[in-house]
Formats: sequence, structure tokens, C-alpha cells
Amino acid sequence: MLGVNKHKYLIKNMKKYFFYILFVAAYLSASTVYVLTMIDYGREARNNDLIMAKERKIQSERIAARQAKRNNNVVAPPSSTSTTQTSTPATTTTAGGVASVPVNINDSFGIKMLFPTMPNGRTWFANWSNSHNRLIDSGDRDPYDNEFIVRGNGVVTVDGQGVASFNGESPRMYVYDINKLKRWDNVEVTVYGQRVSETGTESYQGFVIGARSDHQDATLEKPCLGRTYYGRLLYDGRAVFQKEVIHEGAYSINMPSEGNKAAWNTPDNTMPRNVWIGVKFVVKTNPDSKSVKLELYRDLTDGLNGGTWEKMAEYTDNGNWFQTDTEVDVMSLCGYSAGEVLVVPGTSVFVRNDKIKSALYKNFSIREIQ
Repeated sequence: MLGVNKHKYLIKNMKKYFFYILFVAAYLSASTVYVLTMIDYGREARNNDLIMAKERKIQSERIAARQAKRNNNVVAPPSSTSTTQTSTPATTTTAGGVASVPVNINDSFGIKMLFPTMPNGRTWFANWSNSHNRLIDSGDRDPYDNEFIVRGNGVVTVDGQGVASFNGESPRMYVYDINKLKRWDNVEVTVYGQRVSETGTESYQGFVIGARSDHQDATLEKPCLGRTYYGRLLYDGRAVFQKEVIHEGAYSINMPSEGNKAAWNTPDNTMPRNVWIGVKFVVKTNPDSKSVKLELYRDLTDGLNGGTWEKMAEYTDNGNWFQTDTEVDVMSLCGYSAGEVLVVPGTSVFVRNDKIKSALYKNFSIREIQ
């Protein structure tokens, strides 16, 4: 009887310990799975952290590259092997002698800069030497430069070797950003032009540069956006400034005088054909913040040694420069006087011509200056 009871006792306790062993084994198995899972999760998290860190680094590099591009914003002409910028001091000359403007450095086209670039100032250089020939219709942007857009009635053909040609009734080439958030303030605008052939004759034909402008948005319904300063080296021989007060409604008389002429080596003292002529238009607000100084320069050396820049005209707009069409009530239309001084920076800078069969351009640049 004692043996039977002992046997039953052993069986009962074996069952008890068996279930205990099973419980411990199951617990250890679950713990092992949990630990392995956490190890895998940790590895995956570390991998994700590494991937995210790498992506953040790449994104930071891209942002830095874009920022550097915006700060520099200079497209060096690919066709010019290495344009050396020299700091050799020089001076510009005028028809009457030596001007007081120091020339310290050449730009990326190898052209002398009459005024130093503003620190961190905006600059733009035409990207026409990238070996890509293209025709740009009015309303289209250059596929290789999203700040360059053709407007007006005409087309621009870029040969990919540094030269663009105008053709049309009223072709224009503008420089402004797509979102129209950037502004051009004090600027030195440079372009070389070559008169070739015209389809008709107009007194305002020539190498004309517009600045301090929102002209790209001017319409008959919004004429006040057309206000612009123009530096004009005209085919008829004149070197003058004009102020557009209202688009298609009010223009100023020409300054410094209606008949201010440059000296040209032609029988009728008009601009010669098939010759590269450099033009610089400088627009600067004076220290009084109430008046604006305009200067117009010419180079006849095709940029030799940076160019020999002659001052053709200068004028200060102090508010006494009015439109010629007195029937237009500028104040009621735009809220400013007919003698408004354009001290506010503009969205666009542009080059225009009219009734053109062919006119050539190169070395087009814009720099914000001190």
C-alpha cells in the first residue's frame, strides 16, 4: 500500500514539474524571439538613421549648391576658355577727356566693369556660348536659362557660340525670374550690338536698354506697370535717355537733350552697320534716395582689353522730368505724378529694338552695383 501511494505521489509531482518546465521553455522561447526582434529592429533603425543622415547630407549639399549659385549667379561663357579677371586699375575715357570712374576688374566676358559689383549683389550673364543653337519665340524662356525670356513681336535666335540675333516687328529680350520675386536695383547693364538690316525706319530704333521696370506685366488695363528708364544708343546717331511714365500713354522728352548725338564715323553721322558696338547703361539712386543718376557709355573696340568706354550721356532725374503727352492724367491713373522719380527697384531689365530684319547681340550682362 505504501508503494502504491509513493508511485502516485511521484506521478503527481512529475506532472506538476512537467507543466512548470513547459512554462519556462515557452517563456524562454518568447524572450528569445523578443530579443532577436529588438536586435533586428535596432539594426533597421540604425540603417534608417544612416539613410536619413545620408539623405540630409545630400539635401544640404544641394541647398548649399543652389545658394552658392544664387549668390554667384554667373555663367562663364563656355566658348571663352578662361576669362581672367584682372584687378589692374584703369579709367574710362569720355569724348571730352578722362572720366572719374575707376575700372578695377573685368567681368566673365572679359569686359571692363565701370562700377564694382555690390557684395552679394545679383548678377546675370547670358548663357549663349553653350554650343546649343536654338530659336526662342516670343513668350518662351530659354531652355538653358530660366531667367531669360523673349517678349514682344519677334524671335531671338541663339547660335550657341555667344551671339543672339533679333528678327521681328518689335522683339524684346527680358531678364527676370519666373516667380517675379527678385528685384534689380542699382545696375550696370552691358551688351554689344551689331546693326545689320531693318524692315523699316523708326526714330526709336537702336540698341535700347530698359531698367527699373515691371514692363513685362504692363497692359492697356495696367499701364502703370510700364514705367521704365531707357538708355538709348539709336540708329539715327543719338545717345539719349527716356522715361516711360505710363505704358503706351506717356513718355518723357529725351535727355540730356532731344538731339544729343554721339560721333560716328559715317557720312551722315548715323550708327554704322556690321560693326560691334558696346553699350553700357548705368542706373543708380543717389545718396539722397530721391533722385536717380543715369549714364550711357559706348565701346568701339569690340571689347579689346576690356573695352575703351566713352561716356555718351548722363542725366539726373530729380522729379522735373515729365511726360510729353499732357492729356494723360498720370496721378488719377497711377497715384503718382507725371514726374515720378523711379527709385523703386524693378522686376526686369530688357533690351529692345523695332522693325528689325537682323540685329546681333553678345556679351549681355546685368550686375547690381555699389
